[in-house]
Amino acid sequence: MGAYMTPTPGEGASTRRRKESRVAESVRLRVQRGSYSIEAEGPTEFVERHVKTELESWLAAPHERRDVAEVQSREPHSNDAPAVRLKDFVKEKGPSGHPETATLLAYWAKEREGVASLGKEALEDLYKRAGLKRPTNPLNIMAKAASANAWFRSLGDGRYELTSTGEDHVSLDLPKSKK
Repeated sequence: MGAYMTPTPGEGASTRRRKESRVAESVRLRVQRGSYSIEAEGPTEFVERHVKTELESWLAAPHERRDVAEVQSREPHSNDAPAVRLKDFVKEKGPSGHPETATLLAYWAKEREGVASLGKEALEDLYKRAGLKRPTNPLNIMAKAASANAWFRSLGDGRYELTSTGEDHVSLDLPKSKK
């Protein structure tokens, strides 16, 4: 793939080569891991410097946004609350149906494990850890909870983020009072 450049009047071959060289040096790079991504476009040196700086700062910073896979082996934690097992939390809150259960599990992952967004595998893992039967189509469950109740927001690429409405539903509306 080459760049077509129209010479300007009075432009020599060496000027065209320098322009073509600058165009050829332009690169585009995207690095993505879970919900974290870096994208840079421009001259090669700029892109290399930008990506290196961003990666170094990301690796040095405490991670607030992690994937479930990175934290699944750790016990749940919270600075304010005593340790409560996921199975016990689900039993205490008593969700009804998959959309409410998925919302509850996303709330747990966000509050206890620092997970900002969920994909299919992450939600399946939470269901498994909670000792619950996994849904046939986890993405459909989150999409349904997003459209019907606004409990999730789609981030694209099959990832969903819990909304403040979803958080409020879990923390304020569950367990449902028996009338």
